[in-house]
Amino acid sequence: LSRSSSLWRAAGRTYEESIGFHRAIGHGMMALLSLHAVGYLSAWLSESLEKLVEELSDWLDCAGCTGINNLAGLISWSCGALLWAASQPRFRRRRDCGFFGA
Repeated sequence: LSRSSSLWRAAGRTYEESIGFHRAIGHGMMALLSLHAVGYLSAWLSESLEKLVEELSDWLDCAGCTGINNLAGLISWSCGALLWAASQPRFRRRRDCGFFGA
């Protein structure tokens, strides 16, 4: 998010307004992704634990593979949730040296 972005100027927003907009979009995306991930995980788990394990490991045996790697999606969502949690003001204030030094 650069201070001199022509996109923000074209939208008529200042840098400070764009920061708030950027954060709101990030929170909205994590909420949608979390609903998606938890929905699928609970649907598979409601069928059986074997179904959940099958869905997360079906890419290992690609003879009947759907071409979708659900385990990679779960790992991606987990990393996104960690990043989202680390970006919360409460966490950043406590760990400000590690957050801004990284």
